[in-house]
Amino acid sequence: MMCSLYTWYCKELSFPLVSEYLDILLPPSLHLVDSYIDEMKVIGVECLSHIMKESGKAELRWHGRSGVILDALLKLTYSKHEPLLVILHPALIQILEVLDTDSNSARSSPGENIYRSLLSDMYLEDNLALRRSYAYSMKLYIMYMKGNIVKHLKETMKIVLNYLEDSCGSSELTRLTMLEILSLLFETAQPRIVKYYKETVKILLRLVVDTAVLPLESDTRNTILLKIASLLKHVHKNNNNFVLPTLEALTGALPEFPNHVEEGNILASTIIFLKSEIK
Repeated sequence: MMCSLYTWYCKELSFPLVSEYLDILLPPSLHLVDSYIDEMKVIGVECLSHIMKESGKAELRWHGRSGVILDALLKLTYSKHEPLLVILHPALIQILEVLDTDSNSARSSPGENIYRSLLSDMYLEDNLALRRSYAYSMKLYIMYMKGNIVKHLKETMKIVLNYLEDSCGSSELTRLTMLEILSLLFETAQPRIVKYYKETVKILLRLVVDTAVLPLESDTRNTILLKIASLLKHVHKNNNNFVLPTLEALTGALPEFPNHVEEGNILASTIIFLKSEIK
């Protein structure tokens, strides 16, 4: 009862009242985050996220509050409770942005340490729900770090390409997120990303084949293909001797689908579409 009352009260307040009552609002949220019950942790993180959103950065830095919040959230990164992870990493980025006083130095630590830990968790994970949550969090960290992502490009690309190879269900949400991450990397990780172009194109074309043979909704298939086309077009502008010949080679493989006429037709029309988008 008291938890529900506090949660309602906390989320009803907004700026500037939250800043004025930080000393009253923070302790219960931190206590919830430290609970042994996952559902209580979720409520605690939700309240902390609201408090950070509705408070001034300066007030959160006073008296070491931001450091206390960061330490409390870091303890949760070892959790495998998917509803908690969905909100945890966005909250971590919120407090990292509060701690950022120098855009160059502050993002090297602890933000990059958290990202490295996330990469380790992603590499070993095979649960589809957790992979989907991790992929979303990965995208947020790349947006947060911007150009500093080049420090972790090798490990990042290894995971991105690995996740693109595996289907994650009819919605393919994880693959879609990874395609969005690739688009971000093509923008922020230049020129180091160039050396990964050929390997990336091969994985993308395997994904093209998957879209033809997997029972996907037409909207999902179209969304995937549009994102792939955009990425291939980008690579083609930087290496115009590679993408189209690879598509031609894939066209030559179409006779391998003699017992799958429908899938072969989908793949053929897809290749035609990709060629038209790239040229």
